[in-house]
Amino acid sequence: MLEIVLGVYTSPDITAGIREWIWDVLTGWYFQFGQCSIAMTYRDSAAVSDQSIRKLGEAPKDIVDGDGVYLVEYE
Repeated sequence: MLEIVLGVYTSPDITAGIREWIWDVLTGWYFQFGQCSIAMTYRDSAAVSDQSIRKLGEAPKDIVDGDGVYLVEYE
């Protein structure tokens, strides 16, 4: 995986099995350390912009569908 900025990794061709394993690890960290937010995006041809998003925790923004494009809506 490529680290594009500190703590942000990307891999467009990761398998579903590896993605689920990574999500399980991140979920464990989330419940162990708390007070954080985690987001994961991945290729999904059935979703808006061909990407799905998973998130844990409360972030000060929401991700919304804006006519087929993901947009960030700040609270």
